[in-house]
Amino acid sequence: MMRVLEPLRLPDQAQLAAARQLAASMPGSTAQQRAEALAQRGLLGDLADLFCGPSQGSAIRNRCVADLATTIETFEALAGAINGNALTGALQTKDALTGARQTWPELRLRECRVERADLSSLEVQAALHLEHCILPSEVRLLGASFSRPARFVGSEFPGEANFFAVTFAAGADFAGAKFHGAADFRGATFSGEISFFRANFDQCLELKFAHFEPDAVLNLVEVRFRGSSVMGGSLSMGFRQFRPGLIAGEDSRDHHSLAAACEQYGELEANFAAQGSPDSNAAKDWCHYRYMDLRRQTTFGRRNPRRLLDWLFLKWCFGYGVYTRRVLYSGMAVIVLFALLYATNGLGLPGEAWSVQYAPDHRQAFTDAGHCLDSFCNAMYFSAITFATVGYGDWYPLHWARLAAAIEGLSGIFIMSVFTVSFARKIIR
Repeated sequence: MMRVLEPLRLPDQAQLAAARQLAASMPGSTAQQRAEALAQRGLLGDLADLFCGPSQGSAIRNRCVADLATTIETFEALAGAINGNALTGALQTKDALTGARQTWPELRLRECRVERADLSSLEVQAALHLEHCILPSEVRLLGASFSRPARFVGSEFPGEANFFAVTFAAGADFAGAKFHGAADFRGATFSGEISFFRANFDQCLELKFAHFEPDAVLNLVEVRFRGSSVMGGSLSMGFRQFRPGLIAGEDSRDHHSLAAACEQYGELEANFAAQGSPDSNAAKDWCHYRYMDLRRQTTFGRRNPRRLLDWLFLKWCFGYGVYTRRVLYSGMAVIVLFALLYATNGLGLPGEAWSVQYAPDHRQAFTDAGHCLDSFCNAMYFSAITFATVGYGDWYPLHWARLAAAIEGLSGIFIMSVFTVSFARKIIR
């Protein structure tokens, strides 16, 4: 049996006008004194606890809210009157008004039922907290803007939740929220922390075309789709939306935070693999790259040489098999490096210790070519065919140069194998 909640009582227009007039007649008083005076006159309705409560955590509990937009506008009008900036706003700068609004109390609705939640194009200046509330009808926040934090912790959305093109300028918290319909955040702009910690989605979470500001952090820890922690392609994002530091915890020095970020990237990789579109494949590659890098950081200690070797070779030289260009550049760097060794006789070693000779007369070495350009060109040629393991036999190494040629040949086999697999994988997709 559904519990019957008492309706939330809001001051009407006449009471709002009286509240402004009374607040204006108390210029030397504090905001708390003005709020108490308005509450004694009965001009605040059920919002009195938010302004005169014992702490900033005071909340309106167990009420039925007929219209969320009207409640927000009424609350902001009263907050402006009590703090004075609504009466003298024309004389203050925008920055001064913004600073004054930071002192406003927070609009907290706890365990309430919101019958209508249409905030389309509304600029919300107050911090909004809907904690464990039920919003039975469709939620429409198209183009709404939140200047201060917006929290929907534990709230339930039985219908569609449309957050299209909404702006969260100071973070948004949907921890533990339940979305029974589609959750559409396409085109939204996020700043600060965006938390979907332990949120539940019966359908999909649309974040395609959402913009994440440089300070935005996305928390997807233990997010669930259809009761399972497996995303299964239900999260929609694009490759260009990702950047280093977007997922919560990946920039942290704490081992547990890094491990949580690593796990999130693993789930994201599987999510985009299930979608199979070209853009989702690119997003999957990025998530795989970040997953491997975070796993390297969480598996090995800071002073472990294996961590340094993985960082140098697997990450920067081979890009974890994701970035083909890194493999190509690594191969080119190896060819040039060994060419410099061949052209300089192993950085100046005597001929008895290092030499590369020309096969027909067994006498001409690179350093006998006459000038550096020709010598380096010959060295590049020999380095390239050694790297590719072609071995024409016109030039051949002696002494310690043999060891260098063997190392380059083995490096070439390995690098070309990685490049072939990585390049073929991109072409086939």
